[in-house]
Amino acid sequence: MTEAARVARGALVLAAVAALVGARILWLDRDPEVPLLHAEAGAEWLVADAPFQLRAQEAAATTASFRTRFRVQGSGGERALTLRAFRRCELWLDGRRLPDDGERALTGWKVPRRIALPADLAAGTHELVLVAHNESAPAAVLVHGEAVDVRSGPGWEASADGETWAPARLASQPARPALQRRFPSVPRALASVAPWLGPLFAAVFAWALHAGRRPGARRGPTSRELRTLLLVLWCVLGANNFFAIPTEVGFDVSGHIEYIAAVALEHRLPLATEGWQMFQPPLYYLLSAPLLLVFAGLGPDGAVMAMRILPLACGLLLIEISWRCARLAFPDRDDLQALATLAAGLTPMGIYLCQVLGNEPLAACLTALTLLGCLALVTNLRRASPRWLMALGFVWGLALLAKATPLLLAPVLAGVVSWHLLSRGERPLRAAGSTLLVFLVAAATAGWYYARNWLVLGQPFVGGWDPVRGIRWWQDPGYRTWQQFGSFGESLLRPVYSGTASFWDALYSSLWLDGFLSGMVRFGRRPPWRDDFMLAGAWLALVPTALLFAGMLRALWGPPGPQRRALRLAAGCVVLYLAAIADLYLRLPIYSTAKASYALGLLPCYGLLFAAGAEPLLRVPVLRAFLVAWMTCWAAAAYLAYLV
Repeated sequence: MTEAARVARGALVLAAVAALVGARILWLDRDPEVPLLHAEAGAEWLVADAPFQLRAQEAAATTASFRTRFRVQGSGGERALTLRAFRRCELWLDGRRLPDDGERALTGWKVPRRIALPADLAAGTHELVLVAHNESAPAAVLVHGEAVDVRSGPGWEASADGETWAPARLASQPARPALQRRFPSVPRALASVAPWLGPLFAAVFAWALHAGRRPGARRGPTSRELRTLLLVLWCVLGANNFFAIPTEVGFDVSGHIEYIAAVALEHRLPLATEGWQMFQPPLYYLLSAPLLLVFAGLGPDGAVMAMRILPLACGLLLIEISWRCARLAFPDRDDLQALATLAAGLTPMGIYLCQVLGNEPLAACLTALTLLGCLALVTNLRRASPRWLMALGFVWGLALLAKATPLLLAPVLAGVVSWHLLSRGERPLRAAGSTLLVFLVAAATAGWYYARNWLVLGQPFVGGWDPVRGIRWWQDPGYRTWQQFGSFGESLLRPVYSGTASFWDALYSSLWLDGFLSGMVRFGRRPPWRDDFMLAGAWLALVPTALLFAGMLRALWGPPGPQRRALRLAAGCVVLYLAAIADLYLRLPIYSTAKASYALGLLPCYGLLFAAGAEPLLRVPVLRAFLVAWMTCWAAAAYLAYLV
């Protein structure tokens, strides 16, 4: 295939993906269950200004009033208002309620209401008051006039009680949590660690430049040596932090402990309706229950710390799997293997998540192992026997028993297994049968749990937000705007809880540092990380981020062969998980929805894409030296940030 044909096919793939994304967005925009607010006719959505709440809130009715004054020139003529309210609203003009089409049902709130103003409206100044009502979300309104100068936006006032008024806030400009300001800015943090990282950068740059210009000189550790070093460093980190990290640190730790205790002490698998985290699949809790029983004599805190053995072991395995994935993707390039292993092994998301309780590390480990099997197929290293395919299905089934997220791998597995067999000359019917074998083994491994949910709760998959659980709660901001998808930058200045600002800030801050503070919302109870090194990582990660995107482009337009197939698999998985997180972000309007941790199992993919993006730089000695020095500083900051 010519270069032009490859470019055209890559562009066609991008266009197809864009079309699918656009169709999905249009569908969600019409769904009344999706609280997506967007401006129209020059009017903006308004909410009452209130402090940003990081804690989950109980379900409750909310009310807010909005007012403005406008002038009418002359009298007579047809005048009207077009109103959108999230979710119900009544209008008052000069103290009189305007007639409308009645209380709009909650399912019809996205349909605009046209409200005619009195025909005898006199010339002069008038006061318009909108009283909005909602459930478990901020009350919000948007209004604009026909033949009358009314348009919601700056200058309006809002009140939560109808008596005390203050400037209304645009829904597109969310409030920031006060906790964010308790941490130094990224420039200040970087300046504080520069005396350590600056000399390190200079020394490594000089060494790498000198070695790169000497034929036959060793340019750094081999990938095998680097993998061994990372494993040793991980063990040192785990041993050092094992008893130093408070037991409450971690996302929803109390809910996980409650689940483990139910399995260990009551000898049963709880239903999703019985507790905060009991909607999760059971594998992690089944494996942790024996640890709780064995170490119960250490007391509650001691037992919780001892149960960190499992996530720490998963952290080790993620490093090993990432290295093996790199060997498959770059069999003849030890330098690319080393870069991929370094990037995956020291990504901060993996470091802070794999030190505390939770089912994410186990699910990630099994997801990465499943992807390792997929990489073996696309690089054609072995012919897939039925036994091998059954093992692949079994590992995927275990991943589904650890968390529901690996279900996203279904189209990946179907495509990879089918392609592998068809490329080997298998008949389509036989290839389909072998693919079905993978799914049947996975269903036999994990299907019993989801079938139980279906029989007892009426649906196989139950999320933490699902009404079927009977646990009603909500969290700020309570709605979505296009600005949350179109903006980025807060995570480069004040990363802590920058996920409250936008989708991209949420992903960036949780991938390259502990932007959500492992679920802690009080400054005095924050994780004991080294804040300056952690925050400095926000700028240090700009280079690996850029190279990761470059690797995705090389996956589309790189030279054909096993390496490109491996990169396309990695890029496809990243795009698939990203789309799923964005979809959930739209449907579940809480600030903690978009976390990179949902894609922790893709660490090997990040490593491969980073190495592929970095490969052109390795050909130029100066750029190679810069990359080696920069990544050394990034790696040092990432490790030291979480070494308590």
